[in-house]
Amino acid sequence: EWEAALPAELDADQREALARAFAVAMVERFGLVADCALHAPSGEGDDRNHHLHMLTTTRAMDADGLGAKTRALDDRKSGAVEGVRELWETLANEALERARVEVKIDRRSLKAQAAEAVGAAQEAAEAQRRAEKALNPLGRRQRVAEATERATEATERAEALSRPPTTHQGPQRTALARAEARLDAAAERRDCEGCKCCRSRADPATGL
Repeated sequence: EWEAALPAELDADQREALARAFAVAMVERFGLVADCALHAPSGEGDDRNHHLHMLTTTRAMDADGLGAKTRALDDRKSGAVEGVRELWETLANEALERARVEVKIDRRSLKAQAAEAVGAAQEAAEAQRRAEKALNPLGRRQRVAEATERATEATERAEALSRPPTTHQGPQRTALARAEARLDAAAERRDCEGCKCCRSRADPATGL
């Protein structure tokens, strides 16, 4: 099974087209059968969480139907997962570009992205120092301002990427966590109903 986040910046038709393109590309590349389902965000989770689930067969498909077992997607033997991640990155970014959305996805880990961002921040900071030390006063203020802005943006990106990755817990564990959160919130409301500060702010007519 393959799971991929569909960019929330795309509309429903664009997300469906992206999912179809991914399924077709997988079939053409590996000669398998693919069954793709699109899932909308849950009512209580992140409303950007559009995603797809795609099941692929473990047997190759030919003119007579399903044939012999294939190890084309066995990552331990073929290392195919990175190629599939690259395929998804390419298709998703092409879809975003067609939709004229100025964002891109990156298949690399947060650690790899953060390392690159830290290097860019260091280079931008060095460029800022060079601009500040420039002997030619013509345009120096503008160069310093531009270098400072680039250094600030690079530093902010490095800080944003230097965070622990989130972990997908699965639907059952996520539902349990949400139920526990609702119970905790209800308990807090019950505790709050009896406190003096809340009673003093309550409407005398309604008690609310």
